[in-house]
Amino acid sequence: MERRSLIPSEAEFANWRREIDKGIKRSVRIGRVNLVITSWPKPAIIALRIMQNREGANCHFIEAVPRTAITIPEIDEPDKPWEMVVECKELTLEQVAKELPTFLYFFYPQANELPIHIYRSLKDFQKGNPIVISEFENDLVTVKTAA
Repeated sequence: MERRSLIPSEAEFANWRREIDKGIKRSVRIGRVNLVITSWPKPAIIALRIMQNREGANCHFIEAVPRTAITIPEIDEPDKPWEMVVECKELTLEQVAKELPTFLYFFYPQANELPIHIYRSLKDFQKGNPIVISEFENDLVTVKTAA
């Protein structure tokens, strides 16, 4: 199984992190994290972009990868989170949504416990139609999918 994992240079990573921080600041301001799926070559990865404004500006956020798709030397440095490893053989959007709050807790604590809305496309984001919502209810993560 081939992955398209991003491995940015230090300069690219610094710029990318600034762009992500814009999205996180907006998320905190509006009270939720908005993510859009960019590719889903099932079961390899689910790539997500974080929205930076309501007009649709966005940047790459993470690639969710199943644990079975990586080897020990490939595990990324914890201060450079561009992959989120999910304990599964095949990824589903629901599994990714369930892991995202923990990922935010460790890497973006200012957005901890915000609801996470995942959209299939930019058009769905603009219409306000998330495919999945992940949020805390009574200290547990719940995942709601669109009907």
